[in-house]
Amino acid sequence: MPRREREQDPPVDACCGPRLKRVPLDKSLGESSRPTPVPSELTRAVRGASVHDGLGRLKLLTPHATHDLRLEPVERDYMVGWQLGKGSFGTVFVALSRANRRDVRAVKVIDLGHADARTISKLAVEVRTMRRVDHPNICRLDDCYLHEKKFSMVIEYCSGGELFDRITAKDHYSEREARVAFAQMVEAVGHCHRHEVAHRDLKPENVLYAGPEGTRSAHVLKVCDFGLSTTFGGGHHDLHRKVGTPGYVGPEVLTATEERGYGPECDLWSLGVILYVMLSGTMPFYGRDKAEVYRNTCSGAYAVDGPEFAQISHDAVGLIHQLLVVDPARRLTPDGVFAHPWMAKDHVVNTIHLAHFSPNIKRYKLKRKLKAAVFAIIAEHRFLASIARANPARYATEAARVAKKHSSSVFSPLGELANANGDK
Repeated sequence: MPRREREQDPPVDACCGPRLKRVPLDKSLGESSRPTPVPSELTRAVRGASVHDGLGRLKLLTPHATHDLRLEPVERDYMVGWQLGKGSFGTVFVALSRANRRDVRAVKVIDLGHADARTISKLAVEVRTMRRVDHPNICRLDDCYLHEKKFSMVIEYCSGGELFDRITAKDHYSEREARVAFAQMVEAVGHCHRHEVAHRDLKPENVLYAGPEGTRSAHVLKVCDFGLSTTFGGGHHDLHRKVGTPGYVGPEVLTATEERGYGPECDLWSLGVILYVMLSGTMPFYGRDKAEVYRNTCSGAYAVDGPEFAQISHDAVGLIHQLLVVDPARRLTPDGVFAHPWMAKDHVVNTIHLAHFSPNIKRYKLKRKLKAAVFAIIAEHRFLASIARANPARYATEAARVAKKHSSSVFSPLGELANANGDK
């Protein structure tokens, strides 16, 4: 494919909000000189029952739409722009469709050349589960591209930001706003479960607004990040892997064994935690370390008598109680949530401003920022250790780079957190 000139591309950031880190295309998505065989498990997941049509595409049939696994670079159809984020699974970029130069998408790029069998398996499950669902409140998978060592997923771009960022920016936030947002999450989870998909990592960070304030999609929430999702069959409780985020993961997931699995009810527990946080700004299950958080989760003991619950209605607290039930058989289903009085359309919801929410969430977000910085430093030091063993001469240069990169990543949120606690 001939090299294209970046100067001819329209400014992607102009239609996607603030300018993010720009990564040269030839570094992030550059072609390798040697093709890599397509992992068979990934091929099966993306192809389904498909046939090659002779045009470099493998038809991907879903109950709702037809997608293609395109055996070509993603850059052929999309102008790849700024880096949105980077995780253990791959790097996400914002991209603009070449077809009309209007449609903005997120492109998740995974280097299969460095992927082990477990990563390939996780990726195959993510693709398979996203193919099963199609709902206005779920982030949509549009296309998959495979070219040499690069596997790219073209996903619906949600430019409205995270749930809590939007809420904390409001001058007035009450149970009414919380109910509107929560109902959309329950709709998404209900759709997933009807199509035998369990998300298994529901948390506020994985709930995004489709568009920024002032746009038609400003109030539409999307559940995203199906990296830990899976399908479940007729056995219903045939899930065994202990996955999820501490504080949000259900007790049955933590105690699962090969003999005693769990089912999609774990998503309803996570929704209960999210609702608790949406109304109080605090976590129901916490501790000094993961082990203590897990113990508290399995005990099912949490408080609703603090000052942050003084303004919250009995119906809202009652719904939390019916979601945070240790026994998944007694936990509400998505239909049961909508049948609850607090969710009824004719129910008069409390409109009192929840003044405690914003300062509590500010502390929550700063703690999350600090934890992310610590994990990043740990990962960098593991990388340095491997460099020291393989190439001692390079170690000094890399160590200096890491020290400069993280000089303020921990101390900045620590200072902000101290100031936030001082404002209590």
